[in-house]
Amino acid sequence: MPNRTPRKSHGWRLADVLLDEGLEEFVRSRRAGGVSWRRIVRELYEVTDHKVDVAPETLRSWIPDIAPSDIAAPEFEPDRTPEREEVA
Repeated sequence: MPNRTPRKSHGWRLADVLLDEGLEEFVRSRRAGGVSWRRIVRELYEVTDHKVDVAPETLRSWIPDIAPSDIAAPEFEPDRTPEREEVA
């Protein structure tokens, strides 16, 4: 059976080496925070000292977007305001 794992491009491998957390974690953490693909591409270009320059569409093809259900929702804290005392 042939290996169906997508081959990583030179740009992806270079980004993996230059980024402490690796390219996939770099992208996923920003997407989970609501950062646009265009902004992520600009940031990637800047943090790699202009060595990794890709289009947003290329980055999206490398790392599919995370589903909204994969994003941890903030915990709901009920209002903890003390009840008012009624003044007679």
